[in-house]
Amino acid sequence: QVLLLHLVFESAVIDRTNNETMPDLVTSFIPDRYNLLIEWAHKHLDFQRSELESVLDMFGISLNGPDCMALHLPSAVSDEHIHKEKSSDAKIDPAKQSKDFGRSFIILSFSFNAQGKLFHIFDDDERKHENSTDILTILLRCTLVRSVIELWGVGTTIESCAKFTEDWIKNCPAGQTLFQRHSQPSQSWKMTVHTLGATYSRDEQSAMRNQFSYLGFQGPVQMKDP
Repeated sequence: QVLLLHLVFESAVIDRTNNETMPDLVTSFIPDRYNLLIEWAHKHLDFQRSELESVLDMFGISLNGPDCMALHLPSAVSDEHIHKEKSSDAKIDPAKQSKDFGRSFIILSFSFNAQGKLFHIFDDDERKHENSTDILTILLRCTLVRSVIELWGVGTTIESCAKFTEDWIKNCPAGQTLFQRHSQPSQSWKMTVHTLGATYSRDEQSAMRNQFSYLGFQGPVQMKDP
């Protein structure tokens, strides 16, 4: 099941509460790019990267090239990094990225400037080339990809992640654009808490969702097939 946020809204939250030291936030989220959280199927771990690289290459996209970067997954993000911005030209250490393969998630970051040529994000993009393919269709070709979710924020706690997301959709052009596309009155939505290796009570999940109440989507809530 591969989902983009315009199909089903899910709370794309990376929440870590340990105290491990993490590299700069740029290694897990670049504000002016299109960031996707990829969840792997837990099988053929050694083949995940090879399949992803091969599929992207079929469409002329080079993994870790300027158009598509695999970003380092956060293990902890200090609060002082939450508002720190980096250029989309920032260099990412491939050695650190490679450690993420074999884990359950990876973050792919695409350049908005590249869309329309090799791939497109929005069907109504005026820059869309007749031979370009939407990014969801491309990633659907990966048999080891379980789900794809637009990533709007990261944080060490649910509170810091919610604050990061709020700032991003209000102050960053990329966040403003994506939020406007997903908050139309005609679009139904739901919010779910997706976890790995942890369980939360219904009350705890409700408290998590309440942290994102500022989103204020205009469309109706629809729990089945929004």
